[in-house]
Amino acid sequence: MNKSAGSYQVVIAGAGLVGALAALALKTQRPHWRVLMLEARAADQAISDPRALALARRTVAALKQYGVWQGVEARLNPIQHHAIEHIHISDVTGPGSVQLDADRYNEQALGYVVPASAVQEALLAACAEQGVEVRHETHISALHGNKREQVLTLNDGAELYTELLLSCDGSASHMRKLLGVQERVSDYQQVAIAGEIELAKSHENFAYERFTPEGPMALLPLGQRKFSLVWCGSPEKINTLMALSDEDFLTAAQAQFGSRAGRFVKAARFAAFPLQLLIVDRFVGYRWLLLGNACHTLHPVAGQGYNLGVRDVLALAERLRHASDPGATHLLSAYAASRTEDYKAITGFTDGLVHIFSSDNGLASYARRSGLKGLRLCKLVQRQVAERAMGLGVEQARWD
Repeated sequence: MNKSAGSYQVVIAGAGLVGALAALALKTQRPHWRVLMLEARAADQAISDPRALALARRTVAALKQYGVWQGVEARLNPIQHHAIEHIHISDVTGPGSVQLDADRYNEQALGYVVPASAVQEALLAACAEQGVEVRHETHISALHGNKREQVLTLNDGAELYTELLLSCDGSASHMRKLLGVQERVSDYQQVAIAGEIELAKSHENFAYERFTPEGPMALLPLGQRKFSLVWCGSPEKINTLMALSDEDFLTAAQAQFGSRAGRFVKAARFAAFPLQLLIVDRFVGYRWLLLGNACHTLHPVAGQGYNLGVRDVLALAERLRHASDPGATHLLSAYAASRTEDYKAITGFTDGLVHIFSSDNGLASYARRSGLKGLRLCKLVQRQVAERAMGLGVEQARWD
């Protein structure tokens, strides 16, 4: 293979939810660029994600802009059964609760909850239409930079050349190690069950977040009579729950949550995964940068993880809109400066929620009750929380 055949403007390590959106965004606005995704998994494994995604309003707007949302809607008709029109927040240790309503902010929905696989399928279809290249069962085994590009050695020994390398290979990023990026991990000593709950009646487009001293429990609308379930707790508690029969797990879920959302008739458990906060010492270097979970992995409380990764992509696309050299140092430095405030705000927000709302400490319990009471009484704070849920209140790209 000659060098020109293996030369790209952008190579993306990881063809998942963030990597595919990055490829699509850059290829859409710069059609003449050669954009390649490298995916370590086989093609049939790349879309076998059992998770559900809580998509903020701003994320949905981005997916619409790039022609992805239409594909999601086609797979989930009617999409309205997946809309979050109300968010109910409560604490198991006290009587206080808060409700946020979309119509109060002149919105049809605060966000949507959709299967990750539906978004992934729609993203990959849109990428194919735009001419994005993808290679499965392929990863980068070594790399080095020269004056104009990064030289990538693949697992089959082939070499590629790229002006910009994007690492979008998730929380357990292989690229972080190759790039020499140092990570700092905080273990929350919690494990989360991802699953689904079927209801006896409609969820009426409510999303619920119920805090307990061991961790939060979230129910998110995922169909007319179905919730996506995220149940966080201590490793010991989650191990016990995962060992229960389906009938006993259903009983435990109903007892933990109560009757506010109605009667649970069926429960499914897909996976359990440990929870941690991961941040990096740097996310930009010479002709490379980290995006999404490879750069920042958050606790699932408040459902901010993928939405933060989408804002990474939007900010990068904005910086590269008119770039002649996508890996130019001044452009990547500008990108890094634009993302720092958002990272700090979201990391502080989610980490603070975990420590305040997942503790049996007396002071923390008092803070929870006081915080919910204050949120219930203060409309300004309610608006700020609602804007955070919708992905607003941070740097706005030109599309918004």
